[in-house]
Parts: sequence; structure tokens; C-alpha cells
Amino acid sequence: MEEIELKPVTEEEYNQVKNIIEKDNEEFRKTRRGPYVTFMDYFSDNLTGVYFKGVLVGFVHLGYFRGDLEIQTYILPQYRGHNISYLLHLKVVEETSAKYPTCKKIVSQVEYDNAASLRVMEKLGWAHDYDHEEAILHEEDEFRHVFYALNPHYDLERGQKR
Repeated sequence: MEEIELKPVTEEEYNQVKNIIEKDNEEFRKTRRGPYVTFMDYFSDNLTGVYFKGVLVGFVHLGYFRGDLEIQTYILPQYRGHNISYLLHLKVVEETSAKYPTCKKIVSQVEYDNAASLRVMEKLGWAHDYDHEEAILHEEDEFRHVFYALNPHYDLERGQKR
């Protein structure tokens, strides 16, 4: 897992990929398909970069959704399809287990038609938690997601190492 590193992003690094992020968001708004990165609308000092073999390949945000710890990820287009999302989720679960020892649930939203991300969640053993209709926060919310959940301590509680 040494190939994946999570660390703060500099403003210069963010600005180098900002147009790519904006293009993805614009495409999503038009088609309702592909990644939509709400946590990436602007640079902030606590933006976490995903580095694969030392190269910035995406971003991750850990926050809260309805009281659960939530992971949001974004992989730059040129790095999609290279198993990075899988490795990233393993890394986040590993770090979450260490930093949040009492955390019983991590959730992740996946676009309902994003087959690649849905496969990653299932490959990792994340359980289907609920669908978009059960999570609508506002009536005008048009985004359709499937929510997955994982107890980051499950294997440890069973005496197994992940």
C-alpha cells in the first residue's frame, strides 16, 4: 500500500488540475453521468491529495453525512481504470481504523450508473446501505446515488487482519 499516499495538496497542484475538475463537473451537470465533485469546488488548505507513486492522481475528502463518516473520492480521468480507486479505499479504511477507533460505519456515495465504482465497492466488501430515495435531503436533489457502508473495524473485531 506504499504506492498510495494521502497528503495535503498545494494550491499550485490544485490549480494545475482545476480545469479538469471543472470540465468533469460541467459534463455531469449536462448529462448526470460521471463524477461530480462537490468538495472540489474550490481550493482549501485541508484538501487531501491522492498520490500514486508520487504523482497526484486524485483527491479524497473525509467528512460526515447524517452522522456517519463519509468518504468522497475523485480520480483524475487519465488515472481511472488503473485500480487506484480500489487501492485508495483500502488506504482510507486502514487510516480510518487507526484515526477513528470508535468509528462503526463509513459510508460512500456512488452514482447509480457508475459501474466501475460500484464494482470497486463490491470487490472491497462494502455493503449496500441504501438508495438515493432514502437519502434525499432536498426535494430538488436530482443526483441519484447508491450508498455503501463498511465497518472499518469488522475484520479486527473478528480477529482477522484486513
